[in-house]
Amino acid sequence: MDGTLGSSDGAGLLSDAARPYARGARVVLIGSTALATGLGAHLLGGSRVPGGLGLAALATLCLAVAGLLALGRLRAVTLVPALGALQVALHLGLDVLTPAAHPAVPSGVGPHAMAGMTLDPGTLASAGTAPAMHMTTSPTMVAAHAVAVLVTASLLVVGDRAALAAVRWWSVVRPQVEAIAQGPVVGRRRAFPVDATPGPCRALVVARRGLGRRGPPCPGFALAA
Repeated sequence: MDGTLGSSDGAGLLSDAARPYARGARVVLIGSTALATGLGAHLLGGSRVPGGLGLAALATLCLAVAGLLALGRLRAVTLVPALGALQVALHLGLDVLTPAAHPAVPSGVGPHAMAGMTLDPGTLASAGTAPAMHMTTSPTMVAAHAVAVLVTASLLVVGDRAALAAVRWWSVVRPQVEAIAQGPVVGRRRAFPVDATPGPCRALVVARRGLGRRGPPCPGFALAA
């Protein structure tokens, strides 16, 4: 758990107020990336995606897995197995939640016309196995989900390292930026203590000329005297 924004080492780069937001953003990014690549692989494999409720259920699954992955550092050795299992779950979930396509009825054929039609046994067999054929996995589908695992793992590892580097850079630059934003600090003039005790020369001048006049320095006054 070292070197991540959500771990003890990486969290030290963030303030206590920003730490929960960083963890939440990390979970959302991991989950959304896994879901997007899974949906794309399923579409490339020749299947379809479900509606709103189905997508919400799959998004919840991805966020739950992302919450576990975000607890530690994102490494390829741990991401690939976890994302592989997640892609399998997404594939099965997409197949279950996506309604199967029904055979299209020709236009202009009403219920009475269909009642008089004779159905071929092969048509009935194919219609009965249509949902099962929807659950089968083609080589194209397997390849698409395998590529999705590698792409997702690469994006997450690179993105996590880039985010950590950016936070470390900002922790170094931030004090300088704040100092520039505050402007130069105007220093107050330093007050030096003044000794009010009169020295021997000052006492002699005061004694000869009084306090109203300022006499010359002590050596000059001694020569004039």
